[in-house]
Amino acid sequence: MSNVGSSASDAHPDAWTVHQLRGRWKPTKNHLSETNDRPEIRIRIHRCCSWLQRVEALDAAGAPNTDDAIDQFVDQIMPADQSGHVRSALDEHKKLAMALFDNSYLNRYFWKDPSKQRARKTEKVKFDAQAWYVQGDYTLILSRLLERIHFLRCQLVHGASTHNSKLNRTAVQHCSTMLGHLLPAFLLVLIDHGYAEDWGALCYPPLAD
Repeated sequence: MSNVGSSASDAHPDAWTVHQLRGRWKPTKNHLSETNDRPEIRIRIHRCCSWLQRVEALDAAGAPNTDDAIDQFVDQIMPADQSGHVRSALDEHKKLAMALFDNSYLNRYFWKDPSKQRARKTEKVKFDAQAWYVQGDYTLILSRLLERIHFLRCQLVHGASTHNSKLNRTAVQHCSTMLGHLLPAFLLVLIDHGYAEDWGALCYPPLAD
């Protein structure tokens, strides 16, 4: 069962609103609910949509929790992307992706010994990223982007950055904007093709009183 259909917005996943994503998911969700099938993916999509709706209201975004989780997610979401939603988002917003790759402050290597010399060494990443695009290695592109977004997330959540600091406004804006483009693409992959796959144990499942 698949919800793939002809839509003008298919080429631009970030153009989808939460309302549209929920509408696309509804037929499959209702079918799975009637057969009591795939409760984990139904909860995951429900949770994602709930937070994406909040993102629309606040113009903000979050990130995956661990590097291992990022790798596992990327390794599973890309093969499931039969319609090319993620690839489309990465191509459409290549300029923004390259800006993230060009930011030395989002590179873990730089912070091991922050210096101008190490900053120059991190410039190699942007040239590597150009090669990844030429080679069509979207799995690596996505993995490296999410690592950088997660790195900034850790700085913010764990108190390693001043609230509303002027020093990281550009990085925060770039990361949140990129996630705003990627999240609808991820949801479309799950809705169209990935809902039947095993995405692992559901963390913090809802429990009845």
